[in-house]
Amino acid sequence: MRKLKALALRVKTKSGVSVRARVAFGTPHVEIATHATAIDARLVIVGAHGDHPLRDMLFGSTVERLQRALRVPLLVVRNRSTRAYRRVLVPVDFSPASASAAQAVADLFPHVEMYFVHVFDAIGETRVSTAGLGKPEIMAYRKQMVLQAERELEEFIRGNGLQGRRTSVLLEQGDPAAGIEQAAIAVRPSLVAFGAKGKSRIEAGILGSVTAGFLRRTTHDVLLVKQWGRRRNARLGLE
Repeated sequence: MRKLKALALRVKTKSGVSVRARVAFGTPHVEIATHATAIDARLVIVGAHGDHPLRDMLFGSTVERLQRALRVPLLVVRNRSTRAYRRVLVPVDFSPASASAAQAVADLFPHVEMYFVHVFDAIGETRVSTAGLGKPEIMAYRKQMVLQAERELEEFIRGNGLQGRRTSVLLEQGDPAAGIEQAAIAVRPSLVAFGAKGKSRIEAGILGSVTAGFLRRTTHDVLLVKQWGRRRNARLGLE
């Protein structure tokens, strides 16, 4: 408890925010989720280790369990920085989950530039190729896919009331995990925000294989959002 109080004092001194320390006994993800509900938290923040493979693997499983237990977004912090988030990458599959992630970022971090990446499927192009069509037809099909994805992304931005924000769109083709990682290399975001699909293992696919894989490999801070109401008074001033 002495170390925790000392940490709380350092945070309060450096940031000027109100800090309260609490020690709980039990299963970590259960106790954290229970306390988050009790204090009506709007965001839960956990720090990643990043220097020990076995410990990171155990940490990853704890994050997955915690994310399923929480009703609020979970911010996984890997980088030591006093600078505000400036660029946030939001993978979009046009589901309600990715909409929640976009809305949460807009409310929690109102001054960031938001980059929306959509990875579209290349299966249709493969089918066109195997149908015996030539290169011009394949290129025309690819152009059609890109234009459709661009329209859907613009509709996504408007539909979530983000047309007045600083936004950029990126398109990647092929495997979703590879596409998101490629976008992260190009954008160099300070935060990547994923929408979590559901509460159960079946719904979430144990966090979602793409999200879980990215979380284990990335050096970026990651925001996991299960659901988010458009409540402007939920802004936390985390910048």
